[in-house]
Amino acid sequence: MNRRIIITMCITSFILTNLTACVKTPEEKIVTGKKKGSVNENIIPTSKNPKELDIPEHWTDTIEKSDGFVTIHADYEMNIPEIYNTPVYTYEMKKLSNQELQRLCDYFSEGNQIYRYPKMIKNELKKEQEKIENFQGRWANFEVIASAPNVQNMFKQLDEMVAQAPDKKETPQYVTAKWETPYQTERDKFDGQSDFYYDTKDKIGLSVRVDKGRNVDPVIRAVNYDTKAGSVTRFQYQEGTYIDERTIERLDAGSEEDPPEYKSWVEKLKNKISGEPEITEDEAQKKAEQVLKDLDIIGMKLQECVRATGSTETESWGMLDEECEAEAGYSIYFYRTEGNLTGYETTYSGVYGDGSKIPETVYAPKFGTESIQMIITKNGIKKFRWNNISVKKEKIAGNTKLLPFNKIKEKLAQHILYMQISDDGEQTKKEGLKFTYEIRDVKLRLGNISAYEDPKSVWLVPVWVFEMDRSWEYKEQVNKESLPFEVTLNAIDGGYIEIE
Repeated sequence: MNRRIIITMCITSFILTNLTACVKTPEEKIVTGKKKGSVNENIIPTSKNPKELDIPEHWTDTIEKSDGFVTIHADYEMNIPEIYNTPVYTYEMKKLSNQELQRLCDYFSEGNQIYRYPKMIKNELKKEQEKIENFQGRWANFEVIASAPNVQNMFKQLDEMVAQAPDKKETPQYVTAKWETPYQTERDKFDGQSDFYYDTKDKIGLSVRVDKGRNVDPVIRAVNYDTKAGSVTRFQYQEGTYIDERTIERLDAGSEEDPPEYKSWVEKLKNKISGEPEITEDEAQKKAEQVLKDLDIIGMKLQECVRATGSTETESWGMLDEECEAEAGYSIYFYRTEGNLTGYETTYSGVYGDGSKIPETVYAPKFGTESIQMIITKNGIKKFRWNNISVKKEKIAGNTKLLPFNKIKEKLAQHILYMQISDDGEQTKKEGLKFTYEIRDVKLRLGNISAYEDPKSVWLVPVWVFEMDRSWEYKEQVNKESLPFEVTLNAIDGGYIEIE
């Protein structure tokens, strides 16, 4: 998650923590992966007939909770296919051996040597520092909060990183692909978080570059599953910087108050991605499918293909903010599939509040749904990211009951109310604070929930995914959040799913 998103969420969370109202919370125990209402009690025989879920073709609705404290508006075309059998399987996190790691590295390095990820030199860091401190491009939104302590600390950290950086590039240290102690890159340190760096001395990480003789050599990063570190198994190959329409859509989901320079930067990204790829969508998909075959990856289905753009010549933290020649291609997403549903990877929390106070069933799976993203251009694979690498263990059910949609939408409304009131603030509600949620997308997919009596595993079950825009009214002033958020519910019992 980029800095802009983190800071926006922090500011919004701070506002809501001090404004959010509360109603009386029912006395009901929170349950994580309980048997009551779970898969075990909803197993049914397989059938050749579609399930009767009463899903409307077009969902038009207004749902109010707690005298209008929370209102959900829906005016959305539901493109949900007929659902037949919904089998449920247990999955566990896979630990890659050194041999498996080397096979992945060999495939993407294509016979070229790999060398340890080198330190950034002073000039490289200063270039990033100047863009950040001058609030250029993606950093333009920082200007309005430049005096905030966390932003000032960020500037101080950059000064320290520049002072400690070497003046010249180090000689490449060639290595063989095997698990090592995780390496913290300068970007990891700046972001304060990373999918590939964990503070441990255990050998669960790999950060290398592929020697292709370029100004910006490709990067391979991987991390292995480790319960002590809290890591999940991931692998990524990346050439330069490439982004897709999904990323640009989220960057563009700002507010009218966004600085002109930020808006101009987003428009430039839109222009870059609007170019016609020199590869067809069908050709890109076939190449992606071939990669899965070459790596013996099974059980994954192509779910989405969107435009992508990027360059092998830049790794700017500003994300394609430099004047470099970009090429267009396609970003292709694969997920686990069961029945006629495919997986969905929930990557961010939906609503703010103290989850420990929610009086409903809550599932906290140990890891998210397995997924693969590839970005492919006429010049080959530019990105391969394999998240939450998992192994199928056993079948729990061949088919399960699913709640009808009218009960699911009620579970959604209840969840939003519970989360919205989970921070004490009853007095503020009396003063007139109201929240409105606009439905912008609805999906019926597959997602992980906690496996009953098996804490290291997950169950892959049907889930409803709701994406919404939220606004709040306080003393006749209406404020809209700049970023949409998701709520994911177990389609079997309506329980809320959050990622640990």
